[in-house]
Amino acid sequence: MVRLIEATAQSRFKRETERPLCDWTARSWKRAAEQQAFALRNPRVNGPAVLEAVAASTGDLPSAARIALSALPAVHVRLAPEIRQELERLGRQPSPT
Repeated sequence: MVRLIEATAQSRFKRETERPLCDWTARSWKRAAEQQAFALRNPRVNGPAVLEAVAASTGDLPSAARIALSALPAVHVRLAPEIRQELERLGRQPSPT
C-alpha cells in the first residue's frame, strides 16, 4: 500500500488514480481496525487512531498517506526512513477543496 501511494504521487495519472487508491486504503484499514483488530499491535490504541484517520479522509492522496501513517504503529513493518518522510510530506499537503 505504501509503495502504491508513493508511485501514485509520482504518476502522471495521479488525478485518475488517487481517489480509488484512497478509497481502497480507507476501506482496507477500516475493515482491519473493526473486524481484524486481533491482528493489530495494541488494538485499543491503534484501532481508534486508524479509524480516526479513515473518518477524516477526503478521498485524496494526502488522506491515503495520513491513513497509512496512522496504521504504521499497528503493524509489524519496518519502513525505511526516506519512505516514511515521503509519506509525512504527502500527508502534510492540503487536501483540495
